[in-house]
Amino acid sequence: LEKLLDAPACGARPVDLLSDGPPSIWLARDGECTVVGVINWSDEEREVAVPEGLGLPGEGVDVWSGERRPLGSSVRIGARGALLVHCHAVM
Repeated sequence: LEKLLDAPACGARPVDLLSDGPPSIWLARDGECTVVGVINWSDEEREVAVPEGLGLPGEGVDVWSGERRPLGSSVRIGARGALLVHCHAVM
């Protein structure tokens, strides 16, 4: 639970709400802190497209593993998997 305490105080909002199926990209912003959640709802590994114009930095830190993860135009997620990435604004 300690890892989640550093998350933005505001709630996350779905970015792709009107796409087919449940939303796959969630975004929470609080000042310079941004948390991006990417969810693969399918039974197979897939690339989840990250929409342009979100103002995300090129990489963030995986909340669970602590590893740096690139945030490009898409993110590969395992079957029924999720990625939660913590980012800070680029100065």
